[in-house]
Amino acid sequence: MPVTLASYNMHFGIGTDGRYDMARLADAVAAADIVCLQEVTQGWPQTGHEDQLATLATRLDRHAVFGPMLSLDASTRDSEGGIVQRRSTFGNAILSRWPIRHARTVPLPKATPPDSFDLQRVALEGVIEVPGLPLRVYSVHLSDIAPGQRRLQVDTLRDIVAGAAAAGRPWDGTSPLMEFLGYGPFEVPQSVAVLGDFNFTPQEANYPRLLAPAATAGHDAAPDGSFLVDAWDIARARGVAQGADRTYALGPEAEARIDYCFLDAGLAGRVERAWIDSAAQGSDHYPLFVTLESRSQP
Repeated sequence: MPVTLASYNMHFGIGTDGRYDMARLADAVAAADIVCLQEVTQGWPQTGHEDQLATLATRLDRHAVFGPMLSLDASTRDSEGGIVQRRSTFGNAILSRWPIRHARTVPLPKATPPDSFDLQRVALEGVIEVPGLPLRVYSVHLSDIAPGQRRLQVDTLRDIVAGAAAAGRPWDGTSPLMEFLGYGPFEVPQSVAVLGDFNFTPQEANYPRLLAPAATAGHDAAPDGSFLVDAWDIARARGVAQGADRTYALGPEAEARIDYCFLDAGLAGRVERAWIDSAAQGSDHYPLFVTLESRSQP
């Protein structure tokens, strides 16, 4: 059974035409079984305090999990003086046709120069029970301010992804509480997909740095020893990549590919197709799609 993954930096729901349209955004990724999103907001006054993830999950009928980079107070007082609880949050999300068995949000390093603005960045990890292919999925958004900032985040991300199968379990052993809740012993899937807006092109040194060998016990490696491989490059080499080689729609980097689907080398043989939808107008990025066969190809 084929499984389609997508990555989309949704730019708060604001499209290339400056229009806010969550329905248009949802329709742009409706073909995907699993969607990794960046720049998702909840409770922001500029969007009518909409919970964007809930809107997308309802429209697409998907399971959903959110990994906030930050959470700001947006509470008010009602007419009687009581607190109306509300937060304005911003971060990454995962939507899935299948249940997201477990999720965790891992902060990435931030060493912002004093004269620059940047946000805390995170990697949102979700374990998804894809039929025939249990999968560990990451939704990632790296810093846009400097390669040096991204280098710190790349090193941390690579170690998290490579080491999760051994060290990244959400719990170890068993307990009466977990058994009462219906959760037995947890095993982290070996198969990994890392998707998101990395804010670097393939020409930046951080691109090969992310793919470089790491502590990957139990994982396959590519012929060059790399742990992760670029699904778009694999599809293009096989003649099954469609669309322009760019994922950013506006500004000086409009011809750049900065959004990716990286796979562990063991999944390289499952890539059936990849495409970038440059007709999508729901964001300042274009969505990237990758279809995998859930059974390994010869």
